[in-house]
Amino acid sequence: MAAYPPVTPANGANFTQIIHKDTYPFIDSRSKSNHAGRAVFVSGGNRGIGKAIAISFAQAGASFIGLGCPDGFGDPPVNVEIENAAKLCGRPAPTVVLLHLDVTDSASVAAAAARMQESSSRLDVLVNNAGFMTQALPIVEADNDLWWKTFEVNLRGIFLMCKYFTPLLHGTTDGLKTLVNVNSVASPESPSRSKCIRHVQIRRTEIHRVPAGGAEKTGTASVLRASWGSHDAAGRSHA
Repeated sequence: MAAYPPVTPANGANFTQIIHKDTYPFIDSRSKSNHAGRAVFVSGGNRGIGKAIAISFAQAGASFIGLGCPDGFGDPPVNVEIENAAKLCGRPAPTVVLLHLDVTDSASVAAAAARMQESSSRLDVLVNNAGFMTQALPIVEADNDLWWKTFEVNLRGIFLMCKYFTPLLHGTTDGLKTLVNVNSVASPESPSRSKCIRHVQIRRTEIHRVPAGGAEKTGTASVLRASWGSHDAAGRSHA
């Protein structure tokens, strides 16, 4: 018999008693990680969580950081902030490459992967951070193109990034071979179909990974506040 009043299904938003709004000592990349000599690529790395991930890798000593997004990289460009973050931690400034990247376009993703391969002799970590979500509206009020864009970015984008970048992970024989797909807490919510399917796609990516020696670690993050339009949370949530 169903409970009454209905019990709200758990969605992962309150699975921990403590909610952090900034990096805390146990996960502080400045002291807990050493990525010297390693190369990282982050999609959607121009702001918010993506930029914070790049900064964290710089603080951990990553030598090469590639960022991709379809928009601009700010003024001054985000690479300045990333390089300064490394220097403040006593790390050498990483080589930062900023690439125009539309994760929904196969030619754009293939070109970014080729540029990454030309710029760095390795790829240790791929972070699929780019995502898109529309305002929650009744179906009769929803914009047709924006509704479909959520599927293009959140599902097709993951597929294309894995298709073209996983060979770079696999080709780095002494690399970490780490693939991180950043999802959203919206994934368990039935209205957020693209996020739910994105979660399934992430699991399928792990099942259909490249042969032995390929991407060995797959992570899903659903615990950080993202920045959507005017509700920018940059600076409040860190990787």
